[in-house]
Amino acid sequence: MTPARTYLIDTDVVSEVRKRRKANPGVRRFFANAHAKGDALYLSVVTIGEIRRGIESIRHRGDARQVDRPEAWLAKVLNDFADHIAALSPDVIRKIMRDDGRGVVDRTMLLGPH
Repeated sequence: MTPARTYLIDTDVVSEVRKRRKANPGVRRFFANAHAKGDALYLSVVTIGEIRRGIESIRHRGDARQVDRPEAWLAKVLNDFADHIAALSPDVIRKIMRDDGRGVVDRTMLLGPH
């Protein structure tokens, strides 16, 4: 089944989902609709790096107990998106920046022709 749409999910959006029932209703609705429609959701390696940087800043300030939950969450994100983490070349970044602003990224931009 070909997904209806393909989205590259921003760090702020994927982090919002971590709040579960307290997450922004629009973000929760987006993920529910995407799931229902079979849309393909991707994270970029940049997003993974930004999340990791946040976790390491907590660790660096000596808050070892506070690191466990975000570490477990990141492990779940990496597992859930294992086949949907996109490396971004300069050409892909340029093309995304020229997108029509809807946040839609063509699958071939991320993965190349199949």
